Amino acid sequence: MSSLRRVGLSLVVVGGLWSCQEKAPDTPTPLPDPGLSWQASDAFLYGNKIQLNSYADSSRIILAGSQTTSIAPGESRPGTDTTFVHYSGQAQPYGNTYQRPAIGSQLLAFANTSTVNLVSVASPVANYSNAVVRMKDVDPDFADFNLVPYSVGDCMAINQQQQVLIPYSNYDRSYQTPVIDGNTLHLALVSTVIAPTSGYVSVRSVLPIHIPNTGQVSNLVAQGNYLFVATYGGGGAYRIAPNGSYQQTYPYSILRFFVGNGTLYGLTYANTQSLKLIASTDQGVSWKVLTDQLPADYQSLQIRQVNNQLIAWYNSQLFQLTITPTKLTAVELDNTGLYGNQITSVATFRNTVYVSTLSGVFTKPVRTFLTPKKV
Repeated sequence: MSSLRRVGLSLVVVGGLWSCQEKAPDTPTPLPDPGLSWQASDAFLYGNKIQLNSYADSSRIILAGSQTTSIAPGESRPGTDTTFVHYSGQAQPYGNTYQRPAIGSQLLAFANTSTVNLVSVASPVANYSNAVVRMKDVDPDFADFNLVPYSVGDCMAINQQQQVLIPYSNYDRSYQTPVIDGNTLHLALVSTVIAPTSGYVSVRSVLPIHIPNTGQVSNLVAQGNYLFVATYGGGGAYRIAPNGSYQQTYPYSILRFFVGNGTLYGLTYANTQSLKLIASTDQGVSWKVLTDQLPADYQSLQIRQVNNQLIAWYNSQLFQLTITPTKLTAVELDNTGLYGNQITSVATFRNTVYVSTLSGVFTKPVRTFLTPKKV
């Protein structure tokens, strides 16, 4: 074989090898789903960062902070608008970072020294649209508000009739030097009238309620037209009717109230060593123990119904809760992008979840909200 033929054969063979070893085209790496991570909202920066409570229904979402009331859609905006309008003036809270403003479907309430401002949701800054409750006019012995911190729950409660329940303390003047009365639960039940067109709020009546032999407020909640308040110590928990009458609904302290799909729940030790989950399906008339061996850490959770799910939070971690007739289970949810931010409230509006924190508002699509946290 000639040397030329040998070279030609070699080229053919080598060419064949090159052909066999040709690299396959690269497969594009899928981009991560941006909806899996929590994103900081640009609408809540600088002075609007400290957020304390939220409320949402089918028509609007309300976020209440230490110095801002934010609503989407804002007054006179199209119903499809999801842009937040930040209200100041008479709708601006007083800078309190310790308690949540209370939010109902038609009004919100925030306290300042010795007054409670009732703000119209429909018309937050219009002249004369709001009302003020002056506590020293309600009770001349008024000493201070008896409000739980945001880390425990709502400091006031608003029922479906837009009545506001305000806990406070007063002076016991039976002593030579007046002292705070620590043995009586003092409440003010504010009944309001809200104009159907303008949304203007006016106070119809304020009824002081004094429940003896109780203690400090541990938690409160509204369900339907009733208001519930629990106390530390031996006072137990009470149900307040719209007319101001009250009855003890549970003989022991309830550390956490929450409502889920029409049922009123409570976390309590019930004078034992183990944490229990109790439930009432008749608005506090009767209670049933669902489980009596809950981990003690559960008493630190804040719990709220978000859409049709029970959602809990602690620090920067969210949980999805499931309740059966015999147990309560919690699943940690993915908090990528949320870690290190103190959660204060959760709400959903128009396919978006809004998490309020002390350092801004974080959002995520509803479709990825219940993604479990990777172990």
